[in-house]
Amino acid sequence: AYNPIFQLIAGVLVIYVLINYCIDLGVRAVKLGYYQLIAPIPILTILVPGQNKVFNNWLKSTIQTFIDVFFRIAILFLGIMLIDFLPNVGDSLWANSSFANDTTVQNFARVFLIVGILIFIKQAPKLLSDLFGIQGGGFKLGIKDKLGEMAGVGGAVKKGLERAESATIGSTTGALGGAYSALMNKGSIRKGAKTGFWTGFKGGGNQFGKQMQNIYSQGGGKGVAGAFGGQKWSDRMSDRYKDQYKDDYQDRILSARVNDATDYTNSGSKVYNYFQDAYKEGQDKKQKEINKFKKESDDANLKLNDIETKFENEKAIKLNNVRAALDSADATSFDKLVAGAQNFKADKEAKLADMKTAIDTTKTAHVEALASAKQSWEASRDAKVAQLQSDMAVQEQAFNTSKAQQLGDLKTELNQQYQIGNNAAVQKLQSQINDLESSQFDSMPFQKQIKDMQNTKFEDTKFYTETKEKQDAEIKAKQDEYTRLEGTRFKDTEVYKTLTVNADKKVRDIYDQYDQVYNTTVESDAEYMAAKKDYEEKISSYKQAYADLNTNTETIYRYEFDPTRKKLVKKVYNPHHKTNGLPKYIDPDDEEAVAKAKVSAVEKAAVEAAVKTLKDKDETFKNYDTVFAQRISNKEDAEWLKSDEGRHMSMVMSKYFDKKMDKPNDNKK
Repeated sequence: AYNPIFQLIAGVLVIYVLINYCIDLGVRAVKLGYYQLIAPIPILTILVPGQNKVFNNWLKSTIQTFIDVFFRIAILFLGIMLIDFLPNVGDSLWANSSFANDTTVQNFARVFLIVGILIFIKQAPKLLSDLFGIQGGGFKLGIKDKLGEMAGVGGAVKKGLERAESATIGSTTGALGGAYSALMNKGSIRKGAKTGFWTGFKGGGNQFGKQMQNIYSQGGGKGVAGAFGGQKWSDRMSDRYKDQYKDDYQDRILSARVNDATDYTNSGSKVYNYFQDAYKEGQDKKQKEINKFKKESDDANLKLNDIETKFENEKAIKLNNVRAALDSADATSFDKLVAGAQNFKADKEAKLADMKTAIDTTKTAHVEALASAKQSWEASRDAKVAQLQSDMAVQEQAFNTSKAQQLGDLKTELNQQYQIGNNAAVQKLQSQINDLESSQFDSMPFQKQIKDMQNTKFEDTKFYTETKEKQDAEIKAKQDEYTRLEGTRFKDTEVYKTLTVNADKKVRDIYDQYDQVYNTTVESDAEYMAAKKDYEEKISSYKQAYADLNTNTETIYRYEFDPTRKKLVKKVYNPHHKTNGLPKYIDPDDEEAVAKAKVSAVEKAAVEAAVKTLKDKDETFKNYDTVFAQRISNKEDAEWLKSDEGRHMSMVMSKYFDKKMDKPNDNKK
């Protein structure tokens, strides 16, 4: 499988080693040629008395150069052979290793072994020369050092290679630093690597840290970049402490000044007179609304009553007209039917009322029965938990007592065996003592039972489920009976059948007409329903206006600096603190206290209007209030992103990071 990272590294390393070898072999081939060319001169010096040293030096240098070349070729082929002989992944050689089944580790091991062999090939000639004392000369490990020795152009080539090397290292480390910084700060890795590459290419050398800082700064980061994203931890802590003390002071002063100025129940506050005017105006306006809605609702109610009276009168006339169609002979039978219907209706309404009362009573009894059962069950559960805890304590005490007794017996026996010199028994007893001393009472089974029992709920028990099912079935049966009775008609009763068995068809037909008119209600009249809707709207408006002025339903909030938490805390303002004994600022979670601190809607509206007037007329308060409002919203909305912490977090969350990298010099962005 092709791995672009490992194969690129391995390829570069192979090329580097082979170029070194090629240069070394080239130099030594030229040296051998040179020694061959001048061979006659050293050989002739043998004939000259006292000049054998020249020949010996020439012979020694020739042999050393040849051996040096031979060593390099031999080592190169040795390295290739070693690489070829490396065990493949899955070979039996790996069976005895700790990673016999981990092919990933085996692959990495092969990679590092191959890299090690290549480095050995590069260093072996010098190792052999040092070992055998053969001075081959020119054992430079860097290509630029070798090329720097070239005649004439060596210096320029070396400098060029040094610059290329520096640029290569700079671009590589810069790209890595930029990509790492972008990765840690949730930015574009591609953009980070690109910027780090080109900036590092120009700078040269190790650019990892510089480009990590550069990308962090371009992304809007403050101060020194941290290794794992964001600002350096120590700098961030220092900034936060400074900002915290500055913010604490600002919050403390502002909350005191703003809250004192808006304390509308205090006659000495700035807002007091404005509130009095706004509240008086609000009261008058709301009272006019109350009077208006009261008159409108009264008029609507009169209209509704008139329509209902008119309907009932017309209904009575219709009923009389229907009855008038009977002659005197049939009136008796008809009147009996009417009386029977009226009795049926009265009896039905009475039974329905009784059934509704019975249903409500049964529901209440069921709830109370379950509550009582739950209380008894919880008491029983708590008793069982207490018993388990007691049993655990007893068993733990018994365990510790038994442990102490056994330790005493073992130590006594240990002393006896020690005195008689039985070392084997002493060691065995000492081991038993150590094991016993390290043993602990196992409370886990008890703890599990206690925890499971404490976590059980009455609603999860079989008793609750079965009881609730029975209760629901009983209520449903009563409700079904109520619905059935509600749907019964007089014409379906035995009384009706008895009264009509001897009645002629004329009586039955006229009674049907009478029954139809008799059972009609005013709710079937369109005019009445429209008037009723209008009345309900008017009375609702009246009740709302009355509540706005006379009922405490609204809550006033203030932000107060909490010195223990060193932050602004949202609290409920209590304007009645002088009379109800509650503090001026109340925790919103204290529902009972909050309920006592409520005000009417008119009073709250007057407070808001008074504060607005104060801001419009008092520039100092307006400035305080503006800054205070910004302090409050700093961590609740987009304004927070403008702070140091917000800029850091926005960069981490990649809101602006990539945009700022595209335009690093745009300070406004």
